[in-house]
Amino acid sequence: MPAGAPRRLGEACLYWIAAKPPRPGLEAQRGRLRTLGEAMAEALRGTDDAFSARLIVAFSGLQLFELPETLLDAACAAAARCPDPLLRSACQSALSWHLMQAGRAAEASQHAEGGLAALGAAPTPPTPPALTEPTALNPLNALQPGALALRSNALRHAVRQRWLDDAPVETLMPLLDEAEAAARGAGDWAHAAQACALRTALAEASGAPIDDLRRMHTLSIDAASLWGDRDASCGARYGLAAAELAQGDLAAAAALLAPVADEARALGNERLLAQATQALSEALSRQHRWPEALAAVRESLALSTRIGLRRTTAASLLWHAPRILARLGRGPDAMRVLSFGEALHVRGARAMPDSDAEMLRQLRRLTASRVPPDEHERCRAEGLALTETQAVALVVGD
Repeated sequence: MPAGAPRRLGEACLYWIAAKPPRPGLEAQRGRLRTLGEAMAEALRGTDDAFSARLIVAFSGLQLFELPETLLDAACAAAARCPDPLLRSACQSALSWHLMQAGRAAEASQHAEGGLAALGAAPTPPTPPALTEPTALNPLNALQPGALALRSNALRHAVRQRWLDDAPVETLMPLLDEAEAAARGAGDWAHAAQACALRTALAEASGAPIDDLRRMHTLSIDAASLWGDRDASCGARYGLAAAELAQGDLAAAAALLAPVADEARALGNERLLAQATQALSEALSRQHRWPEALAAVRESLALSTRIGLRRTTAASLLWHAPRILARLGRGPDAMRVLSFGEALHVRGARAMPDSDAEMLRQLRRLTASRVPPDEHERCRAEGLALTETQAVALVVGD
């Protein structure tokens, strides 16, 4: 590549991202996004580390899919060498999410903490303005990060990662309070809404009463509306539906999830659509609406596989699809998919909570009851021999 070409290629990437069309046009240009990823790979190999960090932050701001595995190592190296601490913070925080999605949990934790450490002492936020006006400027997407907005961003990523690493929820809530205050101090409703949504998720995980959760989800929906982002508002409504599902109100969950899926589909937000249809499949299967549940999990799996949502795909293959297939009389396929899903979980190297272990034992008994005993060993062996593509095809195919 001629001298200076990687830089010009990178600048073209930044220009395209800054001028990106609204969804669904952006999703319809997935081929162009693949070209963007290839251009970024060339730019990362041939530009300085600070410019590479700007590219990574901008690409992450699209929030459409994970960085390609081929870019992760180069991106991490560029982030570590970036001389600007504010930009290094934004880059390492963004990479922590991509690393977690790639199953690199230890590196994800290191980058989340590195993003926070790069900022040093917290700036003193001014008095937060009232949440009455949406802002057109997201400092990260504009690539001109302010210290307060970046501190909110780094705190949120660090809290999410510590939560995934099983830190006590009570130690994380004060950090989220600080994250939201910093975002409000910067007038950045995007980060304020994201901090509010994460606080709600933590409260839900810690067993907060459903009435409190409903109020918190309503605040998240309002904050997302102030942000002026339809995707975030739809995501906040998905959060409320997931809370109803967790509480066992299956009818309410299904009633909320169906329109969320419809709006995500209209917006072209494939990530949210994959998550919403997965949750919908659970709500429907727990109501014994098996054909509808199968249609929902098929849509979720097809999307999550195509756009690289590894954790969503793994959850569908382990927890959702085997039960539905077994109930629909496809016992051998259910046992094969379950065996593959278990092996995939083991490769993820995360301990399984006691409640999940009991659910897994129930799934094993269910699938075993739908397969003749003399076929158990063969079906399990066939499941372990599957590739992910083949396991998905057992569910998605007719």
